[in-house]
Amino acid sequence: MRAVVLYEPGRAEVIDRADPVPGRGDVIVEVSGAGLCGTDVHIFEGLFPPTPYPIVPGHEFAGRVVAVGAEVDGLDEGEFAAADCTLTCGRCRYCRSGRYNLCLGWGAIGDTVDGAFAEYVSVPAVNVFRWPEHLPESWTPLTEPLACVVRGAERLGSVAGISVLVVGGGVIGALAGKLMRASGATRVDLCERGEVRRTRAADWADTTFDDVARTDEASYEAVVDATGSIAAIEAGIARLAPGGRYLLLGVAPADAVAGFSPYELFKRELTLLGSMSKRYSFQPALDLLHRGAIDLHSLVDQPLPLESYVDAVERVARGEGMKTVLAPDAG
Repeated sequence: MRAVVLYEPGRAEVIDRADPVPGRGDVIVEVSGAGLCGTDVHIFEGLFPPTPYPIVPGHEFAGRVVAVGAEVDGLDEGEFAAADCTLTCGRCRYCRSGRYNLCLGWGAIGDTVDGAFAEYVSVPAVNVFRWPEHLPESWTPLTEPLACVVRGAERLGSVAGISVLVVGGGVIGALAGKLMRASGATRVDLCERGEVRRTRAADWADTTFDDVARTDEASYEAVVDATGSIAAIEAGIARLAPGGRYLLLGVAPADAVAGFSPYELFKRELTLLGSMSKRYSFQPALDLLHRGAIDLHSLVDQPLPLESYVDAVERVARGEGMKTVLAPDAG
């Protein structure tokens, strides 16, 4: 099969390698498309500590099941499915208490083991979810980021009847904005530098602007960061109203440090929340799509071939477009 191999940060090529063979509890998925996000940029640049090299990246993916392991039950060859990339040990105290996204041995397909920027990928069968037949297959690479946003929304709590500021209008920010709107927020604003992304937010954002410093001071009851930018994080915290809640969905570099006033945190009873990946949120994400609560048409860009991997990473790093996808059969 053809696959992107990232030998070390900044050095990748598409090569031919052996097709994967399913383990007893695994399936082989013929990849129809795999999305890129900020984590893929960090992996390419060598800034995501869990990633070993060389590796085949690609963790947001879907495709058709073409082979099943001997112990797999309930999945058949030919079924189209989306996959949760999360890998856990199942033994640490976090896994045993149901908080597997905090697993001490956490890993992910495409992040810590070979992933889906390839024609085929091996996936544990328990990580595979049937795709609703009435939904466009082009939406499938967005299921994983939507599941991350659903987990974040669980951390944030109810937004019914409140004002929300989303900082960052890429896919995570757009999905967060759409979910905040669907969850009853009375006002959802977007801060995003890119004009194209601001335009694409017309179906969910009440107001868009390009600089968080231009928003009213301390006026939002909830702020969601989807950038990982330290300047944006610090400015977003400052825009919280008394009693406000701040959710960090963006991934910052591991050595980055943000500043805030502990006194203001105390005085105004602010709540700062992080959200790590997914936790029992993949199926709820599919359910949102199934019942039409979230529409993804405005977030899908034209797929690129595997040979465009480096260009695709640079495109994401520049904040261009929405969901950049690599597809093995793209022309």
